[in-house]
Parts: sequence; C-alpha cells; structure tokens
Amino acid sequence: MNVIVIGAGIMGTTFATLAKELAPELDITILERLDSPGAGNSWSFNNAGTGHEANCELNYTPVDGEVISVEKALKIHAQFNVAKQFWAYLVRKGAIKEPTSFINQTRHCTLVSEPSIEELKLRFKEMSAHHFFEHMRFSEEFDEIKSWIPYTMDGRPHHEKMAATVVETGTDVNFGSLTEQMAEYATKQLGVKVEYGVHVKRVHRNPAGSWLVETQTRGAAVQHRADILFVGAGGGAFPILKKSHLPFARRFTGFPVGGRFLQAEITEEQARQYRAKTYGKA
Repeated sequence: MNVIVIGAGIMGTTFATLAKELAPELDITILERLDSPGAGNSWSFNNAGTGHEANCELNYTPVDGEVISVEKALKIHAQFNVAKQFWAYLVRKGAIKEPTSFINQTRHCTLVSEPSIEELKLRFKEMSAHHFFEHMRFSEEFDEIKSWIPYTMDGRPHHEKMAATVVETGTDVNFGSLTEQMAEYATKQLGVKVEYGVHVKRVHRNPAGSWLVETQTRGAAVQHRADILFVGAGGGAFPILKKSHLPFARRFTGFPVGGRFLQAEITEEQARQYRAKTYGKA
C-alpha cells in the first residue's frame, strides 16, 4: 500500500515513523517543501517548545464566571504523555542516541497581575486536585516567584500584586532536533523515502478512494499517486484541504496568530539560573 505524507515536520515525520513501525510493508514517501526535515514550524525558534503539556497555558482552562473547565488541559496532558512514551521507545531502540538532545526538564510557570489573580488561584485549585498536576505550586509572594523566574521579576516593584504557578517537572522540547533524528532513523532504518523541494499544489481523491497529488518539484510539474494521504503541512494544510474540495474539509478552520521570538545574549551561568518557560495572559 502506497502512502504519501505531506510535510516533513514533527507531525508528518512522526506519522511516517509510527506507521512504518506498525506496518513495515507500507511504502511511505514524505513530500517536503523545504530542504531539510523539521525546518518550518517544528524548528526550535518557531515554536515555544513546551510540548503543550497544559502546565502553564491559560487558554486550555477557560473560565466562565466562577467556574473553570480543566477537561481540555487533562486531555492534552494525557496526549503529551503518550508522545513521550513513543519517544522513550525510540530511545530504547537506539533510534535516538541521546534524549537530552531534544528533551530536558524545565520549569513551567504562569504569571499574572492583579486582575487575573483569582482566576489563576481557581485554576490552581482545580488542576492540582488531579494527579497530573498534583505537584503544581501557587504563590503570591514576590520573593518566591522571583526564585522561580528571576529575570522576569527583575525591575518590578515589590508592592506590585502578582501571582504565579510553577510545575518543576515541565519539559523543553526541541522539536526540530527530534524531527531531524526521527527522519534519519525512518529513512535509513525503516525505508521511508523523503523528497525535498516539493511544493504540493493540490490533491484530488478519485471515486475509488485513491489520491492524486499534484506538485511542483524543482520547477517541474510532477504527479504522485497514493492509497493513503496524510497532510501534516502545518499552516500549509489549510490551502491544500481547501483546494481538495472534499466535504469534510469544510469542518476545519483556523485563526491567524502573530508573534515574535526575541533572543538575548546571555552567559552560561545566566542560562543555568533561568531554566523556565513563563506564560502570561493574552
């Protein structure tokens, strides 16, 4: 059975690796627009690297008055734990030589100011009651918060009302490094094929259920045929689905997100002092 995967980022590479592990007879080809795996949204400076564990992301726990919903946070955290199990399997197999090359323990914090302190307190109460988050801590004490995230608190007046939660067992995931190593294993050991410099223009599904994938490859028009199609193209998945004219594609939507990662020159000692990812309220 022939499988086409669009995108050699963390999603496409994970799917290809997992599928080939479970069904070695599959013929899997990944089509990637860029020149290397994990070079788009999966690269370390193109995402926050939290793994979306829900330790610190307030948008996973919506509040309605005095009621907070933690169901989404629990589901996302459980999914991340499954991902970690798969990565551990790859490490045990020797597919990834050194786990610290892509995953490291890092403090996850949420920091809010006075208008949102009660909301964070409620979030802490509900989440810490579940064993996923039983080690979460909450504080309104300036010095304690500063001990968690020193540079974030530098320059703030002591009288400013702030609150924070911390989970010491959070992770920093370099999805770019993980994708590179997984792609190397998938191609060299599992027989997955990757074609770079391939821009997918549109996809069609014929009445028999197979797929025709139209691409622009190094300036030439090339067609691929597949029994199974997996679209893991990040933001590029939306125009591909839109052009497919498939009824189920109408159920998908998205919204634009703007952001900027700022980089500062720091010493190794400063980096050791500040191993934390801190989220605020948007």
